[in-house]
Amino acid sequence: MAADRRLYLERLASATKPAAASEEGPLSHASSSLPPLSGEGLTLMDRYARLLYEKIPTIALIGKGDRSTIYTRHILDSLNPLSLFPEPPQYILDIGSGGGFPGIPLGIVWPETNVVLLESRERKAGFLERTVRALPLKNVKVACERLEEHSRKKEPAYDVVFIRAVSEVARLLETIAPSCLPGARWVYFAGGGIDREQLTRALAITGRSGEEAIGAFGGRLLHGLV
Repeated sequence: MAADRRLYLERLASATKPAAASEEGPLSHASSSLPPLSGEGLTLMDRYARLLYEKIPTIALIGKGDRSTIYTRHILDSLNPLSLFPEPPQYILDIGSGGGFPGIPLGIVWPETNVVLLESRERKAGFLERTVRALPLKNVKVACERLEEHSRKKEPAYDVVFIRAVSEVARLLETIAPSCLPGARWVYFAGGGIDREQLTRALAITGRSGEEAIGAFGGRLLHGLV
């Protein structure tokens, strides 16, 4: 995991350097410089990565084959949406959080943002609870329940909803919409296996659309209004 961490630190440093203007034209939003991660933030990321590394053999938090690439494949990927938000959101929901991606890395980078990690599976939710306490992250809470249950009892609060490694995006957005503020946004980590046309059709049925963007670290994102 040491080599993966070195690459992660190099990519973080590169992304937080002021970007020079190009002769080819203005820089895209994904090429612009990001705020540097504080020393405390780097320490928290390391502690989180270590907790994940130790638990992966006993709990399916991520694929076992990803154990050596936690930093680049999961932590950096979770930070891709930073290029979409010049200012941190106030209240975000991570649907199907699993091992805490993207909610925990975003909660570390955005310490003033309230983060809810929604995970219906008890063992994974238990890991998230222990991790949030151990780091500790006072701005992050865990909800161990299904999305339908969560949306029924939650007053409108969220201004951004994140979806990663979960399918049926259109249905999830339709379900959580009552718990979101007017003008709330959604961000979906598209990855390489997404059927863009099928997702576009499913979103259109619910009166939604999505725009594609390249994230801060090269990941493909879809985003739009809830």
